[in-house]
Amino acid sequence: MEVILAKNNGFCFGVKNALDKSLNLVGDNIYFLGELVHNKETIKAIEGIGKIVSDIEDVPDGATLVVRAHGVSTDIYKRARDKKLKIVDLTCPKVRKIHEMVEQYNDHFIVIIGKKDHPEILGTISFAKRYVLISDEDEIDNLDRELDNYKDKIYVFSQTTFSKEKYDKMAWKLKNT
Repeated sequence: MEVILAKNNGFCFGVKNALDKSLNLVGDNIYFLGELVHNKETIKAIEGIGKIVSDIEDVPDGATLVVRAHGVSTDIYKRARDKKLKIVDLTCPKVRKIHEMVEQYNDHFIVIIGKKDHPEILGTISFAKRYVLISDEDEIDNLDRELDNYKDKIYVFSQTTFSKEKYDKMAWKLKNT
């Protein structure tokens, strides 16, 4: 029998980085905002370090908040500062770069391509002022009128884990609309 291993497997760089840094955290009152990864063994290890919560309101004032590789919205950062939380920001550098670029090009219209309920996308859209989020090529057909209002540049960003093939098709269609 021949066994063929996938070219890409395991955790991506951002998740591996977040996991490695998380496993080195020490102290009391450490809270993870969401699961660091979707892996039961890893979650058990993380639970030995701190508590996993789904809402920042479950983190006591003054505690340590760990931001996972997906990043979070601007509102979460503001609420964390208001609660005087120590933030351990493990946002993937690639995701952080997209957030910075979205914020930088806020004077233009922004198209964000990704899965509507994905944590990374929820963070990314919070950095945009005028944007539309699309998940499928068919949604581009409904943008004609909206895009006509922007004769200026339109910037297109994508979720880092979105299918490259699907993104390429959607980007081509946007350029040729």
